[in-house]
This record gives sequence, C-alpha cells and structure tokens, in this order.
Amino acid sequence: MVDMEKRECSCRKWELTGIPCKHAIASLNEMVDNNEKVGELYTYVHKVYWLDTWKEMYSFKVEPIKIRSMWPKSDCPTTLVPPPHNKAIGRPTKKRRITTKEMIEIQQLTVSKRVTMPGPARTKMGIDV
Repeated sequence: MVDMEKRECSCRKWELTGIPCKHAIASLNEMVDNNEKVGELYTYVHKVYWLDTWKEMYSFKVEPIKIRSMWPKSDCPTTLVPPPHNKAIGRPTKKRRITTKEMIEIQQLTVSKRVTMPGPARTKMGIDV
C-alpha cells in the first residue's frame, strides 16, 4: 500500500531512508501513464538529499586546526592529575595460560609422585592414592 500524499509505503523503506521505494516508483510511473499530475520528481525524495541542502550545509568556511604552540593558554587554575595507582595485595596473578600439553605433563608428574613417595609423606602432602 502506497500513500503518495503522505509519502508512505507499507514496506516502510520510503519513511526510513527518505528515498522512494520500488513500490512508490511504480505508483509514480502508473500516475504518469494515467496522465495524473506528478510534479517534480525530486520533491518525492527527502529534503536532506537535495543539492540546495548540501550547498547550504557546506557553505561555511572550515578553518584548519592550528599547531599546539598556537593554542591559547587556559586560565583554568586546576591541573589534571592521574588517578592514584592501587597495587593489589599478594602475589600477582599469572597472565599466561597453561597449554593442554603442559597440563598433561603436570598430571603425569603428580601421578609419578604418588607412586614414588612413601606412605607417610603422601599423607602429609595431602596426596591420597
């Protein structure tokens, strides 16, 4: 459903983009074939896309940014200081992750320690067979 007076279509592409969708263009072609008054085609596109709007937007002069030495000095009495650094208590965490190969080697070492350690030493270390 296309409403040419409200400039709306049921697909909502015309309202979202501001450019007539294929349904609106088909309606315009049908209106021309039926000798209905269509007017200027650019008026069916949102005003944002008009050349006059673009010329108006870019009519002002853009000044280049000056070098830092040419910046005006600030009268602000405060100075910016970095936030305080709080060092965490205790041993820092590891940043490296153990690979699966290393994990297998660690598991094999713990198994071999269980077998080679005498009974009382195993219980003191918390290793139980």
